[in-house]
Amino acid sequence: MLTLNRDVFDEVILGTATTWYTSADLNQTLGVADFTQFFVLATSVNGTPSLSIFVDHSADNRTWIQATNNLIISPLTENVMGQLSGPTSGLSFLRLRILLSGTTSGCGCRLKISATGRNAD
Repeated sequence: MLTLNRDVFDEVILGTATTWYTSADLNQTLGVADFTQFFVLATSVNGTPSLSIFVDHSADNRTWIQATNNLIISPLTENVMGQLSGPTSGLSFLRLRILLSGTTSGCGCRLKISATGRNAD
């Protein structure tokens, strides 16, 4: 049964010295589904960055550990799409951790991530 279908990140991200996260308001919502898929779309790419997205989960919404799943797109190009699965036996809270890396000054992109979640029953 479909339990989640929404945009969870839609921002312009610039530079390589920052780590971005999905909104803390979504942590519990993202952790509800038994199976979660994330769809990633990058547009307006500047420079030649690499994009890394990690799924973190938590039992208490304060202490986070990386789940086994991640998505790395290198090099990041215009209109690139990717898909990432959330953990199937994850903890109660879930977030995405987003990083850009690269050597080009001013690298960045507009990044949109949507989530779809389903329960087994």
